[in-house]
Amino acid sequence: MNTGVGPLIIGTFQATRGNETKNDLISLMPDLPEGMFWNFLIDDLDGDCLRPGEKLILLQLNGNLEDHNFRNARDACRRALADTTVVLTYKDIYGRKMSPVEKSLGRFGRH
Repeated sequence: MNTGVGPLIIGTFQATRGNETKNDLISLMPDLPEGMFWNFLIDDLDGDCLRPGEKLILLQLNGNLEDHNFRNARDACRRALADTTVVLTYKDIYGRKMSPVEKSLGRFGRH
């Protein structure tokens, strides 16, 4: 979420888990079971712009909580996210580079 007062222009996005670093989050996710698909995903953020107050969803997986396969896939994704750290470089509307933001996704491991 862009909590600033002006547009946030993304320079680079990197996701790291262990020794593996990717330019997107989806590449670090486990394969979904046959017939199950991501409801939403973004695989290229470089150059995107967020308005003030705008939230960006990178991945979304919806499913039936009664479905054992969905719950297993969701839990596998949560485990993968819990071990992932993301780093975002960005600049403001005037081209000034801001300090990179690094965030652990460990909160996904709380379930």
